[in-house]
Amino acid sequence: MPKSTAPLLAAFAVQIKRTGDDDAVPELHLLPDGEFKPQAAEDAREMPKSGTYRMNAQIAERVIALARASVNDLPIDYEHQTQQAANNGQPAPAAGWMAGAKFVFRPGEGLFAQGVQWTARAKQMLDDDEYRYQSATFLYHPETGDVLAIVGAALTNRPALDGLTSAQLAALSAQFARQFLPPTSEDDMNPLLKALLEGLGLPETATTEQGVSALAALKSQAAQAGQIAGLNAQIATLKSTPPDPTKFVSVEAVASLNTELAALRAQAVQGELDQVMDQAKAEGKVASDVVEKTWRDIGKADLAQLKALVAATPANPVLAGKRQTDGKQPGQGVGELNQAELAVCAAMGMTPEQFKAGKQAQGLANG
Repeated sequence: MPKSTAPLLAAFAVQIKRTGDDDAVPELHLLPDGEFKPQAAEDAREMPKSGTYRMNAQIAERVIALARASVNDLPIDYEHQTQQAANNGQPAPAAGWMAGAKFVFRPGEGLFAQGVQWTARAKQMLDDDEYRYQSATFLYHPETGDVLAIVGAALTNRPALDGLTSAQLAALSAQFARQFLPPTSEDDMNPLLKALLEGLGLPETATTEQGVSALAALKSQAAQAGQIAGLNAQIATLKSTPPDPTKFVSVEAVASLNTELAALRAQAVQGELDQVMDQAKAEGKVASDVVEKTWRDIGKADLAQLKALVAATPANPVLAGKRQTDGKQPGQGVGELNQAELAVCAAMGMTPEQFKAGKQAQGLANG
């Protein structure tokens, strides 16, 4: 298509042919083969410079390819209401649907839509002969009159896009050209759209999906940039603002506090250890300096183990500064082990009972 030429919209009516069987209208004859003119004066408002529209096998091939590339079926409405809805505000219900995959061209006859799917209402109207014509709506080249694309069709008894001004027809032409035809020149593309594509780094041939994806990526990058800028601003603020001594403590102060805390914990452990050992001495359970050193080493490693060991060691009144019998008959108390044996028990972590049981077993073995 030459530059600075936008496709225009037109309608061409053909009488509906019936087959006489149950499927009264199995196909629609959309446009004739060859050159043709509108049948109503209203349609002559926007004619190509050639004076006629044109359809042939080569043109039909392009038109059918576009129709088959369409995701949705093409509508058949009543009285071209789809084109006039924006003007009169009335609904535009479908009478049927045409699948682009079922468009065919017959040389000498023209372009046909086969396998039309009619609504129940439209079938009844056709059976009752309430509509006799179908009018194909198509885009055409304003210079040559070549048919460019089929937009849809309508059931009608007045075969024209009646009631629309030339300005409204031009607006509809631009609308349907964007919908049914790919951009073919720089002039066919909206300048704003071109600027947007250029800003996104996309070619003018980019698809809608590519444009949406690029916009999503741009928004994500903008969000990340905003977060980074916010973090940088916070860092700059922190650098320029001296710390509040009432809210922050220096690393040196924390280290000093940790040292003091460790010393206090050590003092507490040492104090409890001294208390346990003093109690053990008072009860006469510490047989010698060796026993005391051994028990203190045990207490430094595990104070609970020392407490258990002291609790299991019998008291010795002699070591506690008391008489051995302390008013009891000889042999009744626990002073059955001498000092050396008690020291051995303490050093080995054994109770006097365990030591005595070992001695008895050894005596039996020797006997």
